[in-house]
Amino acid sequence: MSDFDDLRARLAQVLVDLEAQLAKGDAPGSALEDLKSNLDGVRTGVLAFNTTAKPAEYEQNVRKYRLRRAAQICNNVLEGMMDGTIRSDTRGFDKFLSTADETMRMLEQLPRSE
Repeated sequence: MSDFDDLRARLAQVLVDLEAQLAKGDAPGSALEDLKSNLDGVRTGVLAFNTTAKPAEYEQNVRKYRLRRAAQICNNVLEGMMDGTIRSDTRGFDKFLSTADETMRMLEQLPRSE
């Protein structure tokens, strides 16, 4: 295994270890949300980096993984709404709603592929 491959493997393990610590629930709520958000960004970069064969592909892979993560988050929110754990009085709901509205407006303006 090359030094580069070893570094990538260690970084992937660090992310797994951090997520395991987050799952224990020992961190304060606001710090936990900040860390989760930052880990999502790091995960996206690491996934794009690990799946990029050529430097020119990196940005395309970042976009692909961002969209995949956004779809996962939206799915989780939908499930939360369906099971009643996310309601209109849930903290952050108004921000999510405005972000979803703005996202839909921008999506409607994108050209459709045939």
